[in-house]
Amino acid sequence: MPRSEVAAAELNGKIYLMGGYVKHGDLLEEYDPVKDRWRRRASLPKPLHHIGAAAVNGKIYLIGGYITGVGSVATVYEYDPVVDRWNVKQPVPAGRSGIAAAVLEGKVFVFGGEYNRATRRDVESFNPATNQWQRWTPDARQRVTASAPSSSANRSTSLPADLNPARPSRRSTKCLRLDQQRRNRSFAAAAIRAGPEIFL
Repeated sequence: MPRSEVAAAELNGKIYLMGGYVKHGDLLEEYDPVKDRWRRRASLPKPLHHIGAAAVNGKIYLIGGYITGVGSVATVYEYDPVVDRWNVKQPVPAGRSGIAAAVLEGKVFVFGGEYNRATRRDVESFNPATNQWQRWTPDARQRVTASAPSSSANRSTSLPADLNPARPSRRSTKCLRLDQQRRNRSFAAAAIRAGPEIFL
């Protein structure tokens, strides 16, 4: 089924495609590249698009997103592919959609996005082991690295050294504080982990 604004995650060699800006925004599909086969799995609890998704310890976490006619939401859902079931987890402190998500040290970090038409510049992390959120507020000591949010061209920053206290940032690229990002609305395109750092 054609759809856009979906979330995707890889787990145990399979690709999971979730939600999207379509009539059936609660759709979850699993792709097996070995068998070259798609199959439908348990529907999302709600129809969502512009969602953040990441896989941690055998589970997939679906964070925030947008519900047409409602706006950005703060919901967090955990999907267990073994039993094909969704569970509700601790919500994000405030709704956000259009976010990027990546895993570092067993936690899911979310970046960017918007809420009530305002750009989100803070970074938050979710710990599945404790079901708790933590907020990271950039300042002169905490810098966030990102290469180009979708509406910014050629911007580069370095992930906060405080996210990994044992290993200070050694990036020589130009660093920018989050509050120096463009003030117009923007969605984070993707977040990729490379070693002990995350790039947007």
